[in-house]
Amino acid sequence: MTAYCKLILPGQNPHLAAYALARSAASEVLGIPSGDVTIEKKPSGQPFFPSHRSLFLSISHSRDMVAAAVDFSPVGIDCQKIEALRPLVLKKCFTAEERASVLSPCDFYRIWTRKEAYFKMLGTGITDELRRFNSLACGNIQSFIMGEYAISLCSQGGFPSNFTLTLK
Repeated sequence: MTAYCKLILPGQNPHLAAYALARSAASEVLGIPSGDVTIEKKPSGQPFFPSHRSLFLSISHSRDMVAAAVDFSPVGIDCQKIEALRPLVLKKCFTAEERASVLSPCDFYRIWTRKEAYFKMLGTGITDELRRFNSLACGNIQSFIMGEYAISLCSQGGFPSNFTLTLK
């Protein structure tokens, strides 16, 4: 698995920056130039590599952070800028165990990105299952705090013991 995150400059298009980061990650995994990596979208909006269908992809962006993950099993990544706590989301979308774990905005966004990464890995997007899914009980999710951002990554295939999220 390869996963990157990157701070972008003001005025940079986060969507384009996330796709460039994903091409860079795929290039590293496949051993080909990033210019040879193309990305398309499924009707559901989920990005994929049409020439490398065995390689899975997930991208995310929030403010001036972009993130991308590629793996040979389904993968999901989410990044969010840590801002004020969102009590309504906490009440409606978190399980009782997750709510009890939220002691700060950092905790809130760590859990929120875990939930989003999981549903991206499934390829379903956010559904009503969000409020019933306890992200703290899922072993295939890793979370990171990088400065003002929470980033979570979910892989159906699990993580190698030496896995790290790389800031580019």
